[in-house]
Amino acid sequence: MPVLKRRRSRRRAIGPLVAVGIIGALLLFLLIGGIAHISSSSGPFHVSVNRSFGAQATVITEQSNATGAALNSLLGDMSGLARPELQSQMDQLADASERTADQADGLTPPAPSPDVGSGFAAVFDQRAQAVATLRHSIDGLLQMAPLPVAGAATTTSAAAPSAPLSAAAATAGLSAASGLATRSDAGYAGVRSAFAAGAGHVLLPRSVWVDPPAQWASGALATVVDEVSTSPSLAIDHQLALTAVRLDPAVVPSPPGSTPGTAVLPPTQQLVVTVVLTNQGNVNERPTTSLTLQSTKGGAPVVRTQIAVVVAGGARALVFSALPVAYAQTYTLSVVVTPPPGQVAGALLNEALTVYVSPGTPKGVPAG
Repeated sequence: MPVLKRRRSRRRAIGPLVAVGIIGALLLFLLIGGIAHISSSSGPFHVSVNRSFGAQATVITEQSNATGAALNSLLGDMSGLARPELQSQMDQLADASERTADQADGLTPPAPSPDVGSGFAAVFDQRAQAVATLRHSIDGLLQMAPLPVAGAATTTSAAAPSAPLSAAAATAGLSAASGLATRSDAGYAGVRSAFAAGAGHVLLPRSVWVDPPAQWASGALATVVDEVSTSPSLAIDHQLALTAVRLDPAVVPSPPGSTPGTAVLPPTQQLVVTVVLTNQGNVNERPTTSLTLQSTKGGAPVVRTQIAVVVAGGARALVFSALPVAYAQTYTLSVVVTPPPGQVAGALLNEALTVYVSPGTPKGVPAG
């Protein structure tokens, strides 16, 4: 083949390859340009998200710092407080830390970049757990319970004293709270560094709960437990009393010739008894109250029992279900309240009544 023809043939073979190369280079250029455009357009978005998140996170962190400062102050002061004041302060700290944890959890989505939103929320969840653990430990040591929340439904279990804890168990509980607080401080430091290094370079406030660290050390916490256990202002004072026994139907004037001291009832076939207990002590009580009705003619007695919490400084009315009675019969009604362990004798915790049901037909019921 002549040289010219070979060259023309070679050009025809190279032509499609050059075209493919040019198209490929064009596509690569477009791809790189698209990525650069996406990167440049997403940068301001991440900066905006981080700064918005950081502004809200700053408010939450400052709230947490105030709670932490109050908690550190309480650790040093609790042995000198009275029981109601100590309980109130612990309840307030628990409520504040729970609200802060809820607010932190509500900040995401959208998550900041880098994705530290979940880490931020975990910090405040640990702190809420730390306060709850501390309160449970001190409540158990002193046999206290969280105060009823205003406006909330009151239940027997909510006001019941915490299960008693030994000094060793309470110390272990405080150490667990210390561990949670320490981990939360480390977690927050990591989140703070990530924000500072991320888009927008957001600088969150410093936040340390374990400050000073010596106060949260195991030896210092054991000392707190010893001081709380032996504090005169935190000593348990049991003052439970039976203050009233009310009958329904109510007692009527005794007719001439009645036995002195007998409570006379109008004609009825059932008796409802209400027992009022008063607690002037500084610890919630959960006594057993028993009621027994026995006819003077003999037969099996009717017994009713209730177990109910009587909060410190409060009173509780216990209404017993109706007791069957008969006309023209005399009964002995006795009420016995189990005294709290450690209560000094002297308070009235039992009462006995002689009850006479008048003969005849109850009002409104036809005779015969």
